[in-house]
Amino acid sequence: MKKLKTVVIILTILASISMPIFSSGQNESSQEDLSYTVWIPGDEAEYGFYFDALASFKEKMEKEGKSFDYTIEQQPWGDYWTKLPLEVNNKRGPDLFLTHPAYDENLRGISKELTLSDSEKAKFEVTDVYLGEGGEPVYIPTTFVSKVMYVNRALAPNFNTANCDTWEGFVDELVKLKATLAEGIIPFQYSFHMLYDLRYNEGQTFTDANGKPMLDDTGFDFLKELEDKGVCNFVARGGTEDELNNATAAVVYGEPWMEFWASDKVKDDIEAFPVPGKHTTKALELSFGINKNVSGVKYEMLNDYVKFMLMDEDTITAIVKGSSGTPNLKGLKVQYEAGTAGAANVATADALLFLPSQPFEVVVKNLMADWEGLGSTKSRAETVKNANFAASQIDLDVIKVQEDAYRNNL
Repeated sequence: MKKLKTVVIILTILASISMPIFSSGQNESSQEDLSYTVWIPGDEAEYGFYFDALASFKEKMEKEGKSFDYTIEQQPWGDYWTKLPLEVNNKRGPDLFLTHPAYDENLRGISKELTLSDSEKAKFEVTDVYLGEGGEPVYIPTTFVSKVMYVNRALAPNFNTANCDTWEGFVDELVKLKATLAEGIIPFQYSFHMLYDLRYNEGQTFTDANGKPMLDDTGFDFLKELEDKGVCNFVARGGTEDELNNATAAVVYGEPWMEFWASDKVKDDIEAFPVPGKHTTKALELSFGINKNVSGVKYEMLNDYVKFMLMDEDTITAIVKGSSGTPNLKGLKVQYEAGTAGAANVATADALLFLPSQPFEVVVKNLMADWEGLGSTKSRAETVKNANFAASQIDLDVIKVQEDAYRNNL
C-alpha cells in the first residue's frame, strides 16, 4: 500500500511528562528527555490505524502512570527505503519505523531483534520468517493479504463470480463478457503479480530444494491465450488501479487496498472476489522495526509497544481491516461484508505464503516483458536463461524457506 508524498509532514504529539520512558536519539533514556521518533511512509489518511495504535499504547501507558512524547515523521514512499538504512547506519534516524517485506534486505540489518517469550510467539501463525543474527524475529507480520479480483458491476452486471473458482471458468466468463462490452472497454486487466498465482496453481515453485532459482515460462501460454481470445491487454510494469478507477476494464486483478482508494466513478459499482485456482499466493503486512542502536529503557518500551500492537485485539483488528486482510494473531476473527476485498481474502486464507523481495519482482517483471510471445525478439530459452541468472544474484532465502514447507504438496 502506498501513496507518494512530495514533502515530509511532521506530526508532533505532546503529552505531559511524569516519568522517564524514552530519550531522543538512540542512547539510554535520561530523566530529562523522554521522547522518541517514528517514521511511516505515508499519511494519516492512508495509515490512520498505525497512528491510532501509537495513541492507544500511549493511553495505556498513562493509565499505568507512565508518560512520554513521540513524533511521527511521514516520509515519501520513494525515498523511505533507501534513506532509512542510511540514517540508522549513521546512528541517526527514527527509533521506530514501519517495515515492508519487499525491502527486507534493506531493513533487517538495521533492526534490533524483538524480545518475545515462547508463549508469546506461539500466539501467532508466523514469527520465524525475518530473523536476526541471534535467531529472534526483527519484525513480525500483522496481516496476511492476497491479491483479489474486482468486477465493475456497472460494466459487467451478469459476470458470474461463482463460476470463477477455476481459471478455466474465469476465462469462460471473460469470453462471454467480451461480447457485451462497449468498444474501448477491456474485459480484463492484470499485473505481473498474477504470474505468482499462475505458477503455484500449475504446481511450480520459484526455487529448488537447494535454493537456486528455477524460473521458466510456466503461465505464459495461459497469458497468451487470454490475449488471443481478446479479453485482456498485457501489463508488464504497471498496476491495474487506473483501469479500475477509470472504468476502462470490467474486471481487474489488483491489491486489496484498492477498494479504499476507488474513485467516485466506480466505488459503488465494484465487487471483489477471490483469485481463481487451487493454489494462490498471499503476502504480509509487517509491524514496526526498532532501530538497532536503541538500548535500555527505550528499547524495552518500544518492544512493549510492538507486542501491544500485535496482540491487543482492538488494535490489531483495526490494522488487519485497514489492509483488508486476515490476522497473524491466532484465534482472532475479523468480519467483512460480502463482496469486499477483505471477504475475498478470508476465502483464500489458506493461500501459500510467497514473499518476493523488490529485486526479485524486478526480475519477474523483466521476464514477462521480454518473453518472446509478447512481442520480444528474444527466444523463450534466452529469456528464461537471463531471468535465472539475474535471480541467482539475489538472496532467495526467504522464498526458499516458505517453499520448503509446501514444495512437495503443490
